[in-house]
Amino acid sequence: YDECSDLFQDIIWDVRGDTFAVTNKDKAVRIVDGRTAKTAQKIENAHEGVKSMKLSYMGETGKILTTGASKQSGREIKIWDLKHLSKPL
Repeated sequence: YDECSDLFQDIIWDVRGDTFAVTNKDKAVRIVDGRTAKTAQKIENAHEGVKSMKLSYMGETGKILTTGASKQSGREIKIWDLKHLSKPL
């Protein structure tokens, strides 16, 4: 997978092994098709702070949990529906 120029902060596979999610310093979360290594979905600015983000698939619910920081460095936890990534739940 070469669509990111920075080092990854976190990488996780979904429960079925079809896709994986990655984060890096550009503050985006990318959902990547494991077979083609192409970005299938992207969350721009999932968290606005400079601290690293961590990810977790929430089983087979179709949701992903992200932890990161706000602009004021306060910790944030967000849950995203993979069918509607325009805003967190």
